Amino acid sequence: METVGVNDVDFTHLSLSPYLIGRVVDHYLGDYQILRLRYGIRDHIQLHRVAGLLASAICRFRPIVVSSLKPTAQEAAINEHYALHVSLSICAEHYANGDKDVFAGRPLLVGWAKRFKYLLGSRNYTAESLAMVFETLCIDCCPDNFKRDPAYNVV
Repeated sequence: METVGVNDVDFTHLSLSPYLIGRVVDHYLGDYQILRLRYGIRDHIQLHRVAGLLASAICRFRPIVVSSLKPTAQEAAINEHYALHVSLSICAEHYANGDKDVFAGRPLLVGWAKRFKYLLGSRNYTAESLAMVFETLCIDCCPDNFKRDPAYNVV
């Protein structure tokens, strides 16, 4: 997806912090358990909720650390890029028999991805509000995600 690429990023200025990745995972697992208890979910939670929880945790703890003193705009927003790609990959799990390249090439995602990155970088949100954003996206792009869930009657 060209519009969400990181073409101007010098990856030598970036590092992945094991400590912060651990914080992301711990926070995600805590939110996961809270969500299961709150909504009485016995098995797994829906993919759009996983995407929302992970995007929120990634943007909160920012596990990709920029070491440059003068980062480019793309470098400064690298965690938003990362959260977006991870979350879209989760949502696309059941898209077109797993063909994530077809999913990423949808024209709908071009403008949506720019607006979503703006939301992550500049607006206030909760993990559950991000889950609702991904739910809306999945209803249009990945309705197969809901076929296994009796709470949804997607025709």
